[in-house]
Amino acid sequence: MVVIMTKTGEPIAQEELEEILHLVLLSAYVADEKPLSALIVANVEAGKTMMMERYRTNHGVLWLSDASAYGIILKYGKDLKDGTVRHIFIPDFLRVLAHKQETRQQTITFLNGLIEEGVGNMVMGPRSFEVATPYSCGLVTAIPREIFMDERRQWSRIGFMSRMLPISFAYSTETARRIMLSICDQDYHHYKPVSVVFPRNRADETEQWPIILPGQLSRQLVPYSERLAKGEAADRYGYRNQKQLQRLLKASALERANEIVDEQDLQRVIRLSRFLNLNYTKV
Repeated sequence: MVVIMTKTGEPIAQEELEEILHLVLLSAYVADEKPLSALIVANVEAGKTMMMERYRTNHGVLWLSDASAYGIILKYGKDLKDGTVRHIFIPDFLRVLAHKQETRQQTITFLNGLIEEGVGNMVMGPRSFEVATPYSCGLVTAIPREIFMDERRQWSRIGFMSRMLPISFAYSTETARRIMLSICDQDYHHYKPVSVVFPRNRADETEQWPIILPGQLSRQLVPYSERLAKGEAADRYGYRNQKQLQRLLKASALERANEIVDEQDLQRVIRLSRFLNLNYTKV
């Protein structure tokens, strides 16, 4: 894990990226919405794992260094059903891809359903699992850019990519130099975790809260969702992307203890949207 920190324990040039992760986690507490899922794509050594690691102790986060469909259901099925787990964090998706072909395909298919329509009754090998009410949760994972390029076409074909909010970035020459100097100064010893702080009047982490989204605000995100969809595949409509951006709006309002999304939330999501693509925006 490459730890990219300042002497105060804050990340170098990753503030807005962490802001997105913050909202992704909060999306699990918005009523009548599914938790957002996110795929972080960047070069090797870019600090993807470190960025995720800072959030691993938050309520509702299940941290898995490796995962299979069978293992998740068998060991964590109860926590998923009762809402104890709201997001699964897999810091290095390479671990999943390293499994034998049958296992990896089964795991990706399982995650594909888990983060969208939810998991219901299923048969897996010699075991069968009965689920009265389908359950779902969010997924946050990361993968190196080169490996992602190898998998991208297949993931798009099965709809896995459209279910994930893409987060990509790269470092400018100046930022890369700052990081190298921080390593020379051993600033990585100042690593500290991040807590997702709920609004003071909504501190109960077991509940979900209704957030009103005015149509005139959500419509202003349509060009961004369409652009995001076309950046992934020319024949995509962007419907899922629109829903994802709307969930970000609601999560932003929740963080600010507002019951209604307003212009400030809209401008925030528009600002963050420069990283919500596969353009590898430099920081």
